[in-house]
Amino acid sequence: MYSSLVESVGFVVALIALIIFAIGLFIFLFARVFLFRKCGVEGWKALIPFYGTYVFFCNICGLHWAWYLAYILIDGLTASNTTVQFLNMFVKAMAFYNLAIRCNKDKIPSMIFGGIASPIVTMVYALSNIEYHPEIEVKKSGMF
Repeated sequence: MYSSLVESVGFVVALIALIIFAIGLFIFLFARVFLFRKCGVEGWKALIPFYGTYVFFCNICGLHWAWYLAYILIDGLTASNTTVQFLNMFVKAMAFYNLAIRCNKDKIPSMIFGGIASPIVTMVYALSNIEYHPEIEVKKSGMF
């Protein structure tokens, strides 16, 4: 007993979910461009998929390029594996640890929430009155 009403409701729910996802993605990309500008980097670089991530990890956060490579390799693995997800969160946490140092903010909360919910922390850093100081030295290895 398949009803066209069930199909219509499913379509509407999927459409609403797609619209919410698109709005969230747009807000995140806007915040990322704004964060790059705040950090003295051209905003368009945030929109290029791999290059924007490289600029964020290496130029803005001051990590060694190997962290970027690890992030890309880990991200390419299957995301269903809990260990892989933890490693991905760990690499992002190191980036936000260094970013917090350069913004004179608390390192541990930024590291924890940056690893778990990096789009939200990116929006907080981009849309708040936090100042970025590129002259502050950070370790190329994150907190190690």
